[in-house]
Amino acid sequence: MSDSKLNAQRGRMRLLLVLLYLAIAIMIGRAAVTQNAPAWSMESYTRGELQLPFQGRYLMVWVMRWASASPLMGKLAGMLRNSTNGPLELAIQGVDSLCMIALGWVVLKLRKEFQPRPMFDWLAPVLMLWVVAFTYVVRYEQRIFLPYDFLSILFFNLGLLAVLQWRMWSFFLIMLIGSYNRETLLFLIPIWGVLYWRTEQRVKALAIMAAGLAIWGAVRFHVHLLTHKAPASAGLYINWGWNLASLYLPHHWAQVLSVGGYLVIPMWLRRDLIKDRKFALLWLGCVPFLLADLVFGVWDETRIFGELSLLIAVTAACQFEQMLSERTAENDLPVLAGEKSEG
Repeated sequence: MSDSKLNAQRGRMRLLLVLLYLAIAIMIGRAAVTQNAPAWSMESYTRGELQLPFQGRYLMVWVMRWASASPLMGKLAGMLRNSTNGPLELAIQGVDSLCMIALGWVVLKLRKEFQPRPMFDWLAPVLMLWVVAFTYVVRYEQRIFLPYDFLSILFFNLGLLAVLQWRMWSFFLIMLIGSYNRETLLFLIPIWGVLYWRTEQRVKALAIMAAGLAIWGAVRFHVHLLTHKAPASAGLYINWGWNLASLYLPHHWAQVLSVGGYLVIPMWLRRDLIKDRKFALLWLGCVPFLLADLVFGVWDETRIFGELSLLIAVTAACQFEQMLSERTAENDLPVLAGEKSEG
């Protein structure tokens, strides 16, 4: 086959994969809403009357207020009435689908930040789709959706990419916008320190951390002003009873093990396949995030780990490709030995 025909065939295959990705991304974005129930009244959230801290995840309030007042969204919701329940849910489906599409680009960029070099460009995006689907769609417990979930994944992973690529101004912009969506962007800040502590950029990293913390604090203070009439939060609650039950009652196990699309245990068992030191540092930087989830979260509500979906997918992809590379090298050794002996 000539080079031109081969390139044309690869181009068609690449286009097909992109179209399939778009279809799956839209399906997951919509199914996360249609296959689950709202965690609370979306109308109350839109009016600013929901209890804190949920009302404090404010970014989607502006989107949903626009959707509720938009004749176009009302008309579209009527046309799609078999798969959506009004313009508010349609707005969430649209945002979730757009986030999934954007995450395809983000996961490709994240994968290129680590060694070994990608053998299969499609592997990390496919694993990301798998992880997100099992986190937000394929569930039998805690079958709820929240309007800000997919934006949380997008902002957190854009922030990770900015940290890895030392894009300071992008990081500040992400902190400025994303902190209106959810307070978990705070956990990006220790990642700067862990990644760059033993480098010549340590002082600059500390300055960026301080500036990021100031941006986060200013945004959260503004959100406090916006939501000062919302019912007060019941405070942080440690769900030890429920979480321990999810460990010793077998009917919870399949749901709890679905964290990270069932990839977490295999990833841990084959952590020896990770050769890139940045992985160890990045996961170490995520320890505060993980501890907060484990202490204050509900473990069978596996969405609490959702922001780490792309990092899990990239880690698993690197492990698989490293294993494949090592096995290929082992299979080549006898051949090389035979060639030398003949020589």
